[in-house]
Amino acid sequence: MQTYKKAPLIPYSAIYLDINWNYMFQALTQLVTPADRPLLEMLLQNLFLKSNPPKGMEEKMLLCASVRTAFDLVLQVLNLPLGSEVLMTAINIPDMVKVIRNHGLVPVPVDIADDTLGPSLEDFKKAFTERTKVVMVSFLYGAKFDADELYDYAHSRGCFIFEDQAESFADINDNGSDKADCSLFSFGSIKPFTAYGGGIAVLRNQEVMYRKCKDILATYPFMPNSFFLKKILKNIPVYLGLNIPFFNSIFRPVLSGLGIDYKSKFVSMVRGFQPKENFLDTFRLQMPTAMMALLYFRLRDYDAVTYQMQIRKLRNAQTDFTSNGVSVPGRACKNRTFWLYPIITENPKLVFEILNARGVDAYLGATQLDLVESPIGSQYKYPSKTKDFFQKIIYLPLHRNVPPVEVNKIVQETIQVCKLVNDIEKDKKNKARPSL
Repeated sequence: MQTYKKAPLIPYSAIYLDINWNYMFQALTQLVTPADRPLLEMLLQNLFLKSNPPKGMEEKMLLCASVRTAFDLVLQVLNLPLGSEVLMTAINIPDMVKVIRNHGLVPVPVDIADDTLGPSLEDFKKAFTERTKVVMVSFLYGAKFDADELYDYAHSRGCFIFEDQAESFADINDNGSDKADCSLFSFGSIKPFTAYGGGIAVLRNQEVMYRKCKDILATYPFMPNSFFLKKILKNIPVYLGLNIPFFNSIFRPVLSGLGIDYKSKFVSMVRGFQPKENFLDTFRLQMPTAMMALLYFRLRDYDAVTYQMQIRKLRNAQTDFTSNGVSVPGRACKNRTFWLYPIITENPKLVFEILNARGVDAYLGATQLDLVESPIGSQYKYPSKTKDFFQKIIYLPLHRNVPPVEVNKIVQETIQVCKLVNDIEKDKKNKARPSL
């Protein structure tokens, strides 16, 4: 049985930067001649906040250096008793969990299903204790399940609700659920509509909290322009290697021949802040004006028609996968975009090796997402259902910039490889069975 066949490289990566040269130039220009900061704040509020919010609801917006900055800021103002519990969907980035722990709070994961990437109401209710004070619902990989029942129950228990849309922002006209107390958005380097950083928090009916957050935020130092300049410049070779097919077809074989995982290398180049001794001080910074301007340009130029046309080919790919027995996490969500393109397979390492041998640049690596571990204690349910599918995920080079013809090639190659690997796994199981 032939599993590895020589094939030409398909010059697209599973990770890419959602930006172009024009925006890079505008960011550099803003470092030299920055726009008026108060004007930018007003323009962003006009773009991002609802022009006609429901009766009795008032929205306020915080512009922060990162989504972690915003999350930490609101937790400071909440000032919860030590040992209070924060329920969260069972996959998140470790830094968000670390923020919770640094506030003396206890992160409690809730199992999620692979088809919706959300928890069932039953599992959600079971996770509550008398110490539960905060709920964080995250929409992973761009899959937005219906969380209304979760929000209603959390409010009935008197909890503050965070809605984490760091991976799911896709529409300037959708700034989060009216039922969430705080919706969080990220515009980091590998996120949709990147501004090379920055986070937005939308607070609802939280006037006092908003004022306190603004007061604290005003005490933070500004992210140095030199740091933002370095981010822009470091992103240029990453952009060439990930986004430009010509350079991708050169970098991949050269770096692979040197034993270098180029995707992990590139991702590490564009991530993060300069670490500080106190973890929370690492991102207790104000957004530089140039970053704020870049974020405004990105959101101002949002084109819903073009965006939906680009997403359609990815949804069609999901349909093809599902009809051929390849499981895509979040496939049951009607409101679906794609931040990364995960699939579930019984042997992700083997699928990864065969796909890469066949020219498809699949990815197993460092998206920063990880399983949220349960606290110690028998009363906490371990998220075993989540762990079972999460450790079987592999990422495909499918995104908005991949042409439809190449999308189809990647989909067909992946379906073929997954069927092949499934047959291999079945053979292994059959051979392992004792004969009667």
